[in-house]
Amino acid sequence: MEVFETADVRDKNTAEAALLARFSLNEYLISPASGEVLLPDGTVLTLEPKVMQVLLVLTETAGNVISAEQLFARVWPKSIYSPVSVRRSINQLRKVFNDTNKVLISTHPKRGYALHAAIALTNGKQPAAPTGTVLSIGAAPQRRAGRRNYIAAIAMVVVCALVLLHNVQQAAVKWQVSELQPVTATAAQESFSIFTPDSQAVIYVKQTADAQHMQYSELWLTSLDRTQNQLLYRSNSRIDFFAWLPTSADHPASLRLLVASQQADTVRFVSLTLSDDYQLQARSEHFALPDTEVVSPFFSVGTRVFFLAQQQGNQKLYQANLASGQLDLLLSPNHQFSPYRIAASADEDAITVLGFDQQQRSQIKLLSTTTAEISDVKTLDANWYFIAYNKAFGGYLLSDGKGLFALDEQQQLTKLHFENYAFLHYPALSPTGRQLSYTQAKINGNIFSLDLTGQQISQLSHSTMHDWQGSFSADNRQLAYVSNKHGHSQVFVLDLATNTERLVYDNQDQQLALSQPVWSADTMQLAFARNQRLVIVDLAAATPQVQHFDQVIGVPTQWLDGGDSLLIRQASQPLSRWFTFAVASAKQQHITASNWPQVLHENQRFEIGLQQIQDADTNPVFVTDKQYRIAQHFAKNDGIYLLLRQPAPAQDNTEVWFFAYASQSAEKISAIRVPDQDISDISQQQLLYSSFSVEKDIHTLKLTKL
Repeated sequence: MEVFETADVRDKNTAEAALLARFSLNEYLISPASGEVLLPDGTVLTLEPKVMQVLLVLTETAGNVISAEQLFARVWPKSIYSPVSVRRSINQLRKVFNDTNKVLISTHPKRGYALHAAIALTNGKQPAAPTGTVLSIGAAPQRRAGRRNYIAAIAMVVVCALVLLHNVQQAAVKWQVSELQPVTATAAQESFSIFTPDSQAVIYVKQTADAQHMQYSELWLTSLDRTQNQLLYRSNSRIDFFAWLPTSADHPASLRLLVASQQADTVRFVSLTLSDDYQLQARSEHFALPDTEVVSPFFSVGTRVFFLAQQQGNQKLYQANLASGQLDLLLSPNHQFSPYRIAASADEDAITVLGFDQQQRSQIKLLSTTTAEISDVKTLDANWYFIAYNKAFGGYLLSDGKGLFALDEQQQLTKLHFENYAFLHYPALSPTGRQLSYTQAKINGNIFSLDLTGQQISQLSHSTMHDWQGSFSADNRQLAYVSNKHGHSQVFVLDLATNTERLVYDNQDQQLALSQPVWSADTMQLAFARNQRLVIVDLAAATPQVQHFDQVIGVPTQWLDGGDSLLIRQASQPLSRWFTFAVASAKQQHITASNWPQVLHENQRFEIGLQQIQDADTNPVFVTDKQYRIAQHFAKNDGIYLLLRQPAPAQDNTEVWFFAYASQSAEKISAIRVPDQDISDISQQQLLYSSFSVEKDIHTLKLTKL
């Protein structure tokens, strides 16, 4: 019986043999499979996988110039081009090979790089005096028989090494999740946790109130064996995040926590010195920032603290010196990249930044704190993510709010097998990298209507989970809303007359973020966004017909032209982009760039400001009383409903007004008193809102590497 070897098997065997053979580069021995470089003095250095791939590509093209763009395309085929990644890899290679004069790897300005070296295939461990044939590539031409064949052989070896190295990287580390344990299970709101340095306990924030209804934030410590539970610190300012400070010459053995506390619109960074048994010994305030809110977990390196702050609607990355109080802006959002989370990294001189790109995809980048250069790490998807880095874990831990993912040092993303029906926020790894704590959030709520004349309240949905983002149809006979009653976000339509509902969008991919449904005037279509991508549902048929327009990035806010086009808002920095999308032709037309809401009616455009509505020529067409602000607006076919509220502390005084397109005038419809709920729609007769309650507790998991 004959056995035929397939091409795939032959290629694999050839690649494996090539890697086992290794090769020498001048006096260095290169082992692509392990990523090791053996130096002449016997020292072994390990290259990062991407750096090794750059070396292999340079070896394959040795003696010839290869551009930075070509290098990047070979090594980072699925990433957006970034010359920083190439320069960083070249610099690391030059350090390894002591190529200070840039002779081994030469730079050709505006053209690229070229490798000039003596390269030989070898099975030995000491390549200093290779016995096999040696080819000096990039030196003077050598007229010997078989030179072209030898060059081809070297190139083939390197190509095979690249293929197998890529396959090796695909074998990502697998993790097993076990021993789910609740740390807290109280009526209080416990959130955001970190482990103690010995990994034996977690510290977390508890939001509480006293008998006089004074609000406090408290830091509590609970040991993993539940034998220890103690209050560490109490503040009448809100605490969202805190982090350990590293030891220093001034504090060689102290346990110190850095706390960001929020009061009014000012954030203060305060350090707490704790004894070995976690008793508070001292409190020191370092600096305060007005008109600022810290919006992500932060971390410190030495005396520097890195944090992401929201200022005037923009999230900016700062570096602050705790000793001097000096504050430096490291990164501002722009149209290409808008940060929303930060974490530490393997390099103490680099910060991991997680943000949205132009396509509203989450991207992980590294920001150098010394050169300010940004390099790409990984492009994810359109979900929001939480991120934590831990060297002992072997990379990053990510969560999209439902699942857990591991991103290793080779940029391989692996989903951890973890069933979770609540929301998973702020995962934190223990110093050992083998335990995980996180905030579990359970959200509940239903949809209610408030009669604007009689002030009567009616409950429209009756879910044990969370129903929200309700919208009335134009004839007020139907209600469209988002619900996670089946475990993930879906869109339902409720017939208000018969009290029957149907599922119109099942969200099979279980995308997390669905925007509020927008009705067409004929009540035959719904438009909304799933993770910032447009979805249109046709309700005319017995089975709703779904269209995904993934090329349209943004949230639909209004149907136009009798249901033929939509007004779309695309979140961007520093200004949001507004454009129309024609459904039939799939054409987009840019309207304006503004952070103020826009409304279109026929050939008119209106902009909704804080206290006025103005037309496209900036002429005011409606101005509120000085005591009121436009809190929300709801565009309809014949006009705009406005929700006017007084600023704090008199927020209970709320009025509903209607601005008519035809008369360009507004009238007051009702004065109402509603609790601070999520108001989602207004019609002439009713106001629609959702109740909201959340339970937050801290949980821990054990992580085992398989």
